[in-house]
Amino acid sequence: MTPPLPSSSGTAPWEPIPAASPPDPRVAAALEALWAECDRRLADLGVQCRACGQCCDFPRRGHVLFAMKAELDVCLDWARRHLATDPRDVRRRLDAGLCPFQDGPRCRIHPVRPLGCRIFFCKTGDAAQLERLAADLHDRLRSIVRDNELLQWYGPALAYIKAIWPPPTHPI
Repeated sequence: MTPPLPSSSGTAPWEPIPAASPPDPRVAAALEALWAECDRRLADLGVQCRACGQCCDFPRRGHVLFAMKAELDVCLDWARRHLATDPRDVRRRLDAGLCPFQDGPRCRIHPVRPLGCRIFFCKTGDAAQLERLAADLHDRLRSIVRDNELLQWYGPALAYIKAIWPPPTHPI
């Protein structure tokens, strides 16, 4: 296992923030299947993302996106392979508390966005049903992580991205 990166304070329950690791293709496939199931179940509830970008404006909404390390490693690996990203722009957005993958209202990592982005967007629909769905899918996510003997880190997504960005293989 990769040793954790140094922490800014070490006092939060999610600190120290661990180092990124390349996603195992089996784990990535299991997460993609889980995310697809989430999207199907949301559609069955009549809930869908309007792609307005409002819920991704974390400072304005007072929102902190939490995610599992395994999800974020898949997201970041996908972003590294598919997006032309200026690391300085990413750093500026992270320093401002903004999602580095939002471009106006558009999510640039929409196909691989974490469960938190999929379930808790702008909260349309029955809150109790969404909470039950979130609990079920997060249990399944923890099972994927546990069954693959991965680090079960769950914390603020932007803190994780900020701690490891840019990844060593990212062209600067």
